Amino acid sequence: MIEKRILVFVLENGENAHISNLLSALSTDADPIHIQNVTSTEAALALLQEEPFTMIFLGLPINHTIGDGLNLLLQMHQLKPEVPIIVLVNQKTMGLGLQALEFGAFAYYSSQHVTAQSLRQIINRATAKQKILQAAQNEGGLDNVLFHSFPACVVVLNELGQVTAVNQEWQLLGQETNDPLITQTQPGVDFLQLCRQIKKPDIAIAVTKVLEGKQAKYTLEYPWKQDGIMIWRMICITALRWPQGGAILTIQEVTDIVVNQIQLSTYEDHITKLQSNVITLVHELRAPLTSMRLYLDLAKRADAAKRKHYLSVLKQEIIHMEQFVDEILTLSRLEEVKEAGLYRPVNFGDLVEHVVLVQQPVAAAKEIALTLTAVPDTLFVQGRPRQLTRVITNLLSNAIRYTKAGEVRVSVARDDATHHIVLTVADSGMGIDPTVLPHIFEPFFRSPRAQNTAEAGTGLGLAIVQRIVALHDGYIEVTSELNKGTVFRIFLPALDPSEIG
Repeated sequence: MIEKRILVFVLENGENAHISNLLSALSTDADPIHIQNVTSTEAALALLQEEPFTMIFLGLPINHTIGDGLNLLLQMHQLKPEVPIIVLVNQKTMGLGLQALEFGAFAYYSSQHVTAQSLRQIINRATAKQKILQAAQNEGGLDNVLFHSFPACVVVLNELGQVTAVNQEWQLLGQETNDPLITQTQPGVDFLQLCRQIKKPDIAIAVTKVLEGKQAKYTLEYPWKQDGIMIWRMICITALRWPQGGAILTIQEVTDIVVNQIQLSTYEDHITKLQSNVITLVHELRAPLTSMRLYLDLAKRADAAKRKHYLSVLKQEIIHMEQFVDEILTLSRLEEVKEAGLYRPVNFGDLVEHVVLVQQPVAAAKEIALTLTAVPDTLFVQGRPRQLTRVITNLLSNAIRYTKAGEVRVSVARDDATHHIVLTVADSGMGIDPTVLPHIFEPFFRSPRAQNTAEAGTGLGLAIVQRIVALHDGYIEVTSELNKGTVFRIFLPALDPSEIG
């Protein structure tokens, strides 16, 4: 067995030792691997000139400098074009990997995700590629060598969209994937028809535009699920400029870049939402503070009778601010991930009966009929009693607050079809405008009609309800009609008697 000689030049975060240790673990008597570590550009180039190597592992960037690393890569490739160079990048510099391919790299990988198994696959692919290049070179023809040495999967189409050539990189990928766009693209195949058969019409449309001369170049990304993992590939279609026309297709995997873009977009959405919430929070706090300062000044100058009235209003503003702060704290303390140890079997029907009893005087003071349908004895859910009580309280408080006259009907029952306990709170109040219904669970949101009511709300009650219900693996349904009322339904997974213990 011929010894594989591998040059390793990876400076970032001590990855040199990590890669070397993995390579050493793969070395056997039957398949020996000789590892040569270097720590400087000069040493790497000198060794490459003096000794033969099977492949090179090069970490980018070098000393945090992108230009130096790409320059070294170019020099290595020019010095030993037949030696595959595997570039290792970190999570923050995945884009550098694509640049490395243009400078002659065989492939690029994230150094954080390299394992002994993946390293073995990398070595096998690089070795196979080296043999192919050697064979192409022996057959003669610079065009043939260049075509098969291109560091990306390449296909050539004629003016009719038929495949006329497939390079070795494409064929190697076909041995590792079940993506039909890769495996079924062979010389003689009608590529446009293949794209339609495998339900990739967007690629067929892009290729057609290039073949018809409507666009000189077209790039798009497409996903493929391999062994339960989503893989993203970028396909670039470029028009051929000789008289008979045609196109060249190249494909590169860009999974890490796409995932990073998705994560970045999510972070940007979170930041935008946070900024919006902070602005709203400042506004919501400023309004009562301004009002409190005004009434405090009025109370100082007023006579005894008016002072009593101003102090009463001031007290109401303080109570409202305390409620607002309490709601903010409640929302912030609700964990995004459920802590299983804090959840226990709860008789949800008992909680509903208790909250209705507490809210009866509030409804009676507004001459609203608050009714509760008879509650079955065993309506158990897995949850936290205080949080579930908060859900019921917030829904009933809202129903009573936004109902000037009429009734609020409450019921709770088991839905055997969905295996859920269903709480229904229906009122005959002002209703919710369909245009604002999608926003009612957003923190600080209050509809224009709600803002015009005499009773001020915090705009956080329904956001708290939604968060608690989600933590209990439940969901919410809302229906509403203007000037006729609103119905909230809360669905929580039911516990069977055998699960209560």
